[in-house]
Amino acid sequence: MSNGRRQIQTGHEDAIIAEFINWTELNGHPRYELVARPDPPDVLLRSSSRYMWVELTDVYRSGEEAHEERALVTPSEQHFHHSEHPILSPDARTAEALVRVIKVKISMDSYLAAFEQYGPGVLICCERDPLFDGDTLQRIVETLHDTVNELDAVDRGFFKEVYLYERSGNGRPATFHRLLAFTSKERIRHLAYELYEKRGRQHGHDLDDWLKAENEIKGGA
Repeated sequence: MSNGRRQIQTGHEDAIIAEFINWTELNGHPRYELVARPDPPDVLLRSSSRYMWVELTDVYRSGEEAHEERALVTPSEQHFHHSEHPILSPDARTAEALVRVIKVKISMDSYLAAFEQYGPGVLICCERDPLFDGDTLQRIVETLHDTVNELDAVDRGFFKEVYLYERSGNGRPATFHRLLAFTSKERIRHLAYELYEKRGRQHGHDLDDWLKAENEIKGGA
């Protein structure tokens, strides 16, 4: 990533995190402040009593649309226009792209250190769809419902919630939609299995693995 694009991306993330902090406070949570950018995860927040780590990711319907938007906002890059006009099945493809992004993020091992230190984190998926509306959100909810077993199969247990950030537009204010909330039982099961794998898949320690994972999860909740 070029320096110009990196600066723009950082500013984009800072703006979304500021909105998330305000949104969580309005919904009855403590006031957080940004204290670090470990990378990964993207940001570490702190309230008066706890830490929360957050990973952000943009969701584009296609690579061409991502290229077009990023080139448009980066002064040093040549403008690019995606070739698909009109866009076919926009809602379904945005939903499918979101599921792909979530699968990648929840299956990654790079959040283990943050998880072990601060407990499970939050994933914010930022929609980058100029056609986004209520129908798109409904299609996303339906697609997630249909793919929940696929997501469960790859989940490493490092995230407790997944949010969709909806940009302001057409008279609507920006907001956050909670798409997924992983239960403690699911996270315990995934972490226990990870302990089993680290031990070389030796049998006979199922209860020990479960109790150790349970202590880690509930200690960081």
